[in-house]
Amino acid sequence: MAGFEIKLLDNEPILLTTFNEDFSVKNDAPALIEKMKYVFDSASQPIYMLDDLLKMKISFSDLVAGLALATRGDTGVLRHRNVRKMVVVSTNEIIKLGSNALKQAQYGGITVDVYPAMDAALKGIRAELAEKHKQPVAVR
Repeated sequence: MAGFEIKLLDNEPILLTTFNEDFSVKNDAPALIEKMKYVFDSASQPIYMLDDLLKMKISFSDLVAGLALATRGDTGVLRHRNVRKMVVVSTNEIIKLGSNALKQAQYGGITVDVYPAMDAALKGIRAELAEKHKQPVAVR
């Protein structure tokens, strides 16, 4: 069994990836990135990348390796044209450090929203989607 689960939410441009306790950057990340790229390549519109990292155990060295994989070369899924935004659910300080690191130039200046709970993350994404779809009010 892979250390992750991935699914596109019904009727929403949100790709939810749940990282399990046994997720391994070395063993699982290549397959995960391949699946993510397939979804993003197939998308007709930009999609939110929502990562549930609440159960994930990660070391600093795994964090650095994971950031490199996700931002560079052929595996650089975070730079895909159909990634609207990365949203992370985590209370882990190492994960928060990595989210802040993505904002730096060497990782591409990628903005990441971090939430402590899934319901808050979904609420934030849905609020952005609702704002995007608002029509301007006609002034008479």
